Amino acid sequence: SENLEPNIKEGPGGLRDLHTLGWMALRTFGVHELEPLIGLSHVGPDEAAALARERSALGRLRYGLHLVAGRAEERLRFDHQKTLAGRLGFADDEETLGVEKMMQGFYRSAAIVRRVSDRLLQRFEEQFDGEALPEPLDDAFASRRGYLAARDPAWPGADVSAVFALFAMWAAHPEMRGLHSRTARALAEALPGLPAFGDASRAQRDGFMALLRMPRAVETLTRMARLGLLGQWIPAFARVSGRMQFDLFHVYTVDQHTLMVLRNIAAFSSGRADERFSIAHEVWPRLRKPELLLLAGLFHDIAKGRGGDHSELGAVDAREFCAAHALSENDAELVAWLVEQHLRMSVTAQKQDISDAAVIHRFAALVGDRERLDYLYLLTCADIAGTSPKLWNAWKDRLLADLYFATRRVMR
Repeated sequence: SENLEPNIKEGPGGLRDLHTLGWMALRTFGVHELEPLIGLSHVGPDEAAALARERSALGRLRYGLHLVAGRAEERLRFDHQKTLAGRLGFADDEETLGVEKMMQGFYRSAAIVRRVSDRLLQRFEEQFDGEALPEPLDDAFASRRGYLAARDPAWPGADVSAVFALFAMWAAHPEMRGLHSRTARALAEALPGLPAFGDASRAQRDGFMALLRMPRAVETLTRMARLGLLGQWIPAFARVSGRMQFDLFHVYTVDQHTLMVLRNIAAFSSGRADERFSIAHEVWPRLRKPELLLLAGLFHDIAKGRGGDHSELGAVDAREFCAAHALSENDAELVAWLVEQHLRMSVTAQKQDISDAAVIHRFAALVGDRERLDYLYLLTCADIAGTSPKLWNAWKDRLLADLYFATRRVMR
């Protein structure tokens, strides 16, 4: 798999992306490196420094891989990863394997390269095309050649509410091709100074929750994750970004898996029948507040790698987040319960005899009511299908549906 065995040179965020930037700089400005463009304000000093740092990190990894493989190997193959991690000095500790530390470093480097190179390539494209007159969308934002741009040159300052307003406008205008490069750079420069939710005001927290309740909320969360804002707002999400588990079962890093789960949840919301999830489209309309399922999906694996039970630790994080964002006690308890019990339905369906009435009654007693059952069923489907493309199948769909209906009958 490309995710389990990424290509250091040709993969997304790899060395080839850095080479492409150099070629574009030569074609556009006649220079071989990015540093001369700092003085012309085409490249920020922070951007140049970030790319230089990640080039060095990727180059060291690639050189070590060649030594371990004994040949010119570009793919971080599973059978080389542990040896390479040892060679590069990554040691195991109680919570994390050395190889997992090495791979998290790689995924984070690739994400930074991808983020910065996308921004710079767009800037070079704008240099080719020339600046276009802005088409105002409201007092704060405009469209420039189909890219969303902040109208105030000083945007956003240290105001995370202004950033949330940008993402709200982006969600309201799906025809936008992306962020204008100046706005993307302004966001990147402002990011380290923006507050985490624990340090934010009530109005700022309300702004985040408003995004979750808008159409295309999952697309918004995905964009926030890609641009680094989600990890800035929720520091626990930043800690699991790029984190992998050294096995062949988990195909995605924790943050990638989380976003896959959220995308599966978004697919349930379409209202269309999906043969992969036979009853999800029937259960979805019963949800009182769909954003609570999104929060459970966002937090269900957020405590991985800390030691201890990640479900219990994640539930603590979820409660703290919900309280800070002024969710009612009932809503906060539902989200925390879903995070704590997110594996329970899967384990019951796959490892116990669900034709046994005692099993069903025990599970129904644990779940307690129909609302929790509806949320837990959808979260379970989204989680299993988001772990690996090969993990979800018609048999598991049927098992979970059977458990859902059997439990519902007991609850009548």
